[in-house]
Amino acid sequence: MRLTSNQVALITDIICDISPQETQIRLFGSRLNDHAKRGDVDLLLQTPQALTLMQRALIKNALEAQLNLPVDLITIGNDDILTPFAKIALETSELL
Repeated sequence: MRLTSNQVALITDIICDISPQETQIRLFGSRLNDHAKRGDVDLLLQTPQALTLMQRALIKNALEAQLNLPVDLITIGNDDILTPFAKIALETSELL
């Protein structure tokens, strides 16, 4: 995984500060490949209830500002029907 322990702690802290509910944070995409170069941070956030648009925007903006990296978010609530892309992200991701 190409994230430092400080970056993981920062990601966790920001998401927990903005989302009042229990959130499972998963990393997927190129940051899982230790041999890849560069790339954005792809996160899948799984929550009991779907996050609001405002919560998603606040999380994305705070993460990008603190990490100084582009961040892509996929958010799913327990009752959401998963898109094909969300299914792939969920299946290939690792829990942070």
